Amino acid sequence: MRTFLAVVAGLVAGGVAIFFLETISHILYPPPADININDPDALREFIQQAPVGALVLVAVAWAVGSFVGGLVTQLIAKRHQRRLPLVTGGILMAMGLLNLILLPHPIWFWVVGLAVYLPMAYVGGKSALVFKRES
Repeated sequence: MRTFLAVVAGLVAGGVAIFFLETISHILYPPPADININDPDALREFIQQAPVGALVLVAVAWAVGSFVGGLVTQLIAKRHQRRLPLVTGGILMAMGLLNLILLPHPIWFWVVGLAVYLPMAYVGGKSALVFKRES
């Protein structure tokens, strides 16, 4: 049960981190006022024309969210479950992949966006072990 709760807590924490950082991206690079967010074609066009900085911030959000998710997962999990943050990172990566499939992004963003999840979750998990060791 603790393992399951660790992953769920990591997913929630990672999702919240991603949400807040993507919100900053939307503040810095707001979509056009006349865009209908319920229209998939309008969203696709917006993403294809989005400034590189906006997409870089989203990739950073995914990386930080995965780090936070891995960190929280490992803090809650038992010490010997060192691969558990990768489960959290893998689930977050699957959600990111779904985002990429539903809303086409530039190819470079696919590569960068998907490449950050597992390594950052791993680093987050390793960081949690340092916190656990010190306490």
